Amino acid sequence: MAPTEKTAFDVIRQILRSNAMLSSLRFGFYKPSLVHFKERKTGQHRDQFEATEHSKADGHFDLSREEIFQDGKLEEIIELLLPGQALQVFSLTHTGQIKRRVHIPMIDFEIEPFEENLGFALNSVKALRQAYGALLVSGGSYHYYGYKLMTQMEWEAFMYRALLLDDVVDRRWIGHRLLDGFSNLRISPKQGKYDYIPYVVSEF
Repeated sequence: MAPTEKTAFDVIRQILRSNAMLSSLRFGFYKPSLVHFKERKTGQHRDQFEATEHSKADGHFDLSREEIFQDGKLEEIIELLLPGQALQVFSLTHTGQIKRRVHIPMIDFEIEPFEENLGFALNSVKALRQAYGALLVSGGSYHYYGYKLMTQMEWEAFMYRALLLDDVVDRRWIGHRLLDGFSNLRISPKQGKYDYIPYVVSEF
């Protein structure tokens, strides 16, 4: 149970409230890696083939606005997850009858969620020209969701700008997301010590 009233579920619903033209959002299943890379000695280089390996996201599905607001629907999906599996929401969605591609701004941080790091994370979001969104504790770090949608070009510029935040964001996550053409963040508990839904620590 998250130690706050607002969770990633509430953030997703707020995104829909803030963008009435959205009729659905896209989700997917995946297995979070507990260890990304083998431990390296000081000065030892990461294996280049392991470092550049990229698996395309698959197994996605859409939920309508009505389903997302339905009491217990997201919890019901999480109950059906296989051991070690997690649920993620995708940034890419569509608006209107012409299905214009838009993105929810998302960032996966790489700083520990300590009180002294909260202001630093919030200033990092502001440096990315974000003024309307939510910062969540994801477990070992923070997740950010913006409530104002972006075009494809705006999203790409946002992601490239985020790469400039040294030692703050998960730069490998950004690289993988640029290869995919969309972002995704976990909204379900993660097996192990982070066995809770990401929860909100700041909303603005």
